Amino acid sequence: MGGTDVETGEHPWTVAIYMNDVYCCVGTLISNKHVITAAHCFFREGVKPSLGKCRPKQAITEEEALQHTKIMYGSKCLKRKKFSNCFNSKPMKTVGIIRAQYGRFFRQGCFGGDIALLELEHEINEKDANYICLASRILLNEKFYTIQSVGWGSNPAMKRILMNNLQKLEFHRLLDRNMCAEKINNLPNDILCTEEAHNRNVCLGDSGAGLMVQLHNGRWLLLGIVSYGSSCNKLLEKRAQPLAQVYTNVKMYRGEIDKFTEYFLPWEQV
Repeated sequence: MGGTDVETGEHPWTVAIYMNDVYCCVGTLISNKHVITAAHCFFREGVKPSLGKCRPKQAITEEEALQHTKIMYGSKCLKRKKFSNCFNSKPMKTVGIIRAQYGRFFRQGCFGGDIALLELEHEINEKDANYICLASRILLNEKFYTIQSVGWGSNPAMKRILMNNLQKLEFHRLLDRNMCAEKINNLPNDILCTEEAHNRNVCLGDSGAGLMVQLHNGRWLLLGIVSYGSSCNKLLEKRAQPLAQVYTNVKMYRGEIDKFTEYFLPWEQV
């Protein structure tokens, strides 16, 4: 909500995650064969996510995920549509997954660890999509960096349940933990936060999306994964005060990510 259209070629590592052929979440390519997203994307259908209070049986098993999950990649648009800036966009390509890891989030009651790692059936051709590097430290000077999140999620300001063209939303800064804790009680240890606004925020359908920073040289690094925040409908209608949008801090899972991918992934200091 409050974002702008991503242009062709921007954020080529962003993928759409479908469950049983229905769009559910956003993911990010961190290699040409691995996607990172949010663990809460794997709640069973009909289960209302309840952070800090869930049980393992409320999630689909990692084995079930292999059967029901598809990754769509290679385009900024979910579908090609006439009379829109998606008419001439490339069509999405589809790939399945052969391995998934996210169970710890549910075993620890959905408090912290909102991260899922997926291995694709085959490597992605870099002509179709590229992957993003990972940030190993976060010491940001807000004057010199661009911080963005992206997604196809809902936009109540436009009365859209889903945006067809990938949206990008820019943030002026990250909140430090103390500022975030003033807005949200009982924070997990593995989080990053950005400020919310009545007319600007990541929304339903943006779960799992990347929070990214662009360096002076133009290179993008992945900082976090969209986890939870306020209802965009309530924010827009001013039935809720803006608080903080919460992300899983990727750098805290460096060892786990490297072990899962069995790659020496490009981690960079910010």
